[in-house]
Amino acid sequence: MVLTRRDREIIKAVHSFRLLTRSQIEVLLFPPDKGQDHPTKTSRCRLRLKLLYHHGFLERPLVGVQPGPARGDFVYCLDRKGAELIASEGEIEVDWRPKDKRPSPFFLEHTLRINDFRIAVTLAARQGGGANGVGG
Repeated sequence: MVLTRRDREIIKAVHSFRLLTRSQIEVLLFPPDKGQDHPTKTSRCRLRLKLLYHHGFLERPLVGVQPGPARGDFVYCLDRKGAELIASEGEIEVDWRPKDKRPSPFFLEHTLRINDFRIAVTLAARQGGGANGVGG
């Protein structure tokens, strides 16, 4: 697998937000082409996430609930290789432990709801000419 610039952005976003669903990642990092959503956008997002998961950069935590509560999505968090990649770039301090891959159901739902808000603010800032980052 060759890591793309977008793969690195995905890993950094997951690190910053701690937990993200596929649809949240898609909204943040796979903008619509010419202002319109397209099915291939979702396919590209799913493919990159699948590769990042199978190569150990991201994890899909299992917490005894349907992945992506009420969303039908997988939930992603950082895995060891993702943490190592971020640490090796030296831009961001990484505080990652294997137990971070096992959030409680309450923490999972709470974090995803907070992240919905953070994503809305991030997207509004982008449209208004604000920061281009994914927050943090």
